[in-house]
Amino acid sequence: MKKIAILVALLTVSVAMSAQNFLSGYFLDDYDLSYRDNPAFRPQGEFRGGVSLTASSRTNVGLDKFLFPISGNRLANGLNQNVDARKFLDPLPEFVTVNANVDVLFYTRGLERDGVYHTIDVSVRSDNVGRVPKSFFSFLKEGMANDVVYDFSDLGMRSSNYMEIAYGQSRSITDRLELGFRIKPLIGVSYANLNIDEFKMTSVRNSWMIQSKADINLAGNQFRIPQKTKDGATRLKLDGASFKLLRPAIAGLGLAADLGVAWHVSDDLTFSASALDLGFMAWFGKVHAETPSVEYVMDEGDMLDARGNAESSALGDVATFYVTQTRNYVKRLQFTLHAAAEYVLPANRDLSFGVLGTYRNSSLLSWGEGRFITNWKPLSWLSGNVSFAWNSFGPAAGMMLCFRTSEANIFIGTDAYAFKVTPQLIPAGKANITATIGAVFPL
Repeated sequence: MKKIAILVALLTVSVAMSAQNFLSGYFLDDYDLSYRDNPAFRPQGEFRGGVSLTASSRTNVGLDKFLFPISGNRLANGLNQNVDARKFLDPLPEFVTVNANVDVLFYTRGLERDGVYHTIDVSVRSDNVGRVPKSFFSFLKEGMANDVVYDFSDLGMRSSNYMEIAYGQSRSITDRLELGFRIKPLIGVSYANLNIDEFKMTSVRNSWMIQSKADINLAGNQFRIPQKTKDGATRLKLDGASFKLLRPAIAGLGLAADLGVAWHVSDDLTFSASALDLGFMAWFGKVHAETPSVEYVMDEGDMLDARGNAESSALGDVATFYVTQTRNYVKRLQFTLHAAAEYVLPANRDLSFGVLGTYRNSSLLSWGEGRFITNWKPLSWLSGNVSFAWNSFGPAAGMMLCFRTSEANIFIGTDAYAFKVTPQLIPAGKANITATIGAVFPL
């Protein structure tokens, strides 16, 4: 159990980033990077470079579900003995999910030739997600109780990190129809994936029956777990696991595509849609390790021995990952779908309203969102918007400002922000936060 806790802690720390474009800028004309959300969109003019940082996090529970007031005006976590088990456990969803995001754009170039707009950019992205079943917290809180089944199955955590080099085109098919695409070669940096396919603990009369089956996959240098070979079997030494961000290496190669369309029904109404990150990543030399499929009964005497002495071979197999193979591995990327409509007021061309629907697909966590956006350009050098959304994680509100000069197009904004924070500015509710900042430099 200690080894599994170490591994879960390691991968939980890694679930801090995931590729995510900024949604509030989808309809804003002065936001030159909107082509990354829909390749059919054209920036207002050519540009010679640009940088941006987009960071976000999404959770389906907040810190307020884990902290509770106790005597003496103190706060305690839900595992504290002074916190009632039902008060802590009942509000938790069946799966606690975490999805935090970062997308760093280092360079972008935009130019128009013969009626076709071309874009080139280089960025670093990371796709990560974590999912922990409610039963895991029940076990930590309630411990051993007669006739109780704790099911940790479908606990999963994944970290996929890569560099993206993209080339795109946007062209007019008719006066009303524009099509666009982006082709994106990918260079993998690291990959880590933990799946607990089956882990059930049944408590009956002071004994536990454990059923276990889990696997882990690793590629690259960022996640490093030592190996030990004994009696012809190679095991991962989880207590020696480490994570270092600055360990550059090519761990994989991949290819993805973005597709987009924009249909100008009239001068006032536009429909658009896009599909992003359609592709795959092939990871090299990936280490695959798994636990044996184990059924083990542990009585009170075994538990005392396990605390004081080296673990038995059967109990050790529950938390021991044996390396089965090292091979190349092809993984489908998470993809995103957008569908949108924008209406420009005929009486005021500087004011428009848009509706954007988004669907994000992932094997561990898929989510959707509907967003209503109001765009306004009060000055030639200033534009912005406000937006309201409802997604799988709850409500969200955002805003954006763009400052355009002859030297730079500077933008800053948020898709969502924390409504409830502690005095230390830590989100107390759901940590659904998205922010972007950057600049594009016109020619």
